[in-house]
Amino acid sequence: MTLAPTSGDWSTRVDPTKLKARKFHTGKGAKGPPSQAQGSDSAWHETPAEKAARLQREMMGIKDTGTGDLASRPTTSHQKRKDAETAKRLKEFNDKARAQSLYEKHAKGEHEEEDDPSARAFDREKDIGGGLQVNATQRREMMRKAADFGSRFSSAKYL
Repeated sequence: MTLAPTSGDWSTRVDPTKLKARKFHTGKGAKGPPSQAQGSDSAWHETPAEKAARLQREMMGIKDTGTGDLASRPTTSHQKRKDAETAKRLKEFNDKARAQSLYEKHAKGEHEEEDDPSARAFDREKDIGGGLQVNATQRREMMRKAADFGSRFSSAKYL
């Protein structure tokens, strides 16, 4: 049977704040020191019967107390109330200060209806004009700009 990795390897003795990146590490020390939140090393030594019992307990929602994860710790009613108040304040802030997300806009149906011209009769304003209103000063400005287009290419020497 394969032996479990020992906790006395190089990565546990090295201070990670004093390491410098030299190249891409993929070897034994690439992951850094193991943390306690990952679980105990008992998985290396458990028998198939113990593993089946553990998996069955996990399916039923029973957590092992030896794993040390934060989700299995009991919380007090004061902590739950404090978390609920924080969540409420955060939601109120987001509703007040932030704009609506694209997902929410799409879910509410605020997007424009797509207008398929082949599915309806011809409409001059929608198909051609689009409500474009040009007054006299805008018309003169457009004519002045359009008159200058010919001069851009008239003085070119090709040979």
